[in-house]
Amino acid sequence: LKERCPGQFEILTLMKKAEPLLHEPDKGPYVVCALQECRRMNVLTSEILRSLQELEKGLNGQLNMTQSMEDLSKALLLCQWPGRDPFSQCGWEKRAWPSKKA
Repeated sequence: LKERCPGQFEILTLMKKAEPLLHEPDKGPYVVCALQECRRMNVLTSEILRSLQELEKGLNGQLNMTQSMEDLSKALLLCQWPGRDPFSQCGWEKRAWPSKKA
């Protein structure tokens, strides 16, 4: 899964490219929204990569398995989004934005 995760968006580069569009009244709000989504996606993907690396170390015996690692491995085995369970301690759902998809 780690190899399939997308890389981080370079926010500074995106800001430089988006600067001319921010001043246009018909495109400005959409550009701001897209930049906010990129920031949110960076937070989510960094949490996903961090927790997968932590789980890999736990499974290899380099770290003690915590409850959040157990919840992550259980969710992945059941093909569920980690953190969807209200009692789960995995942080994916906390950093994701709301979705109506079940």
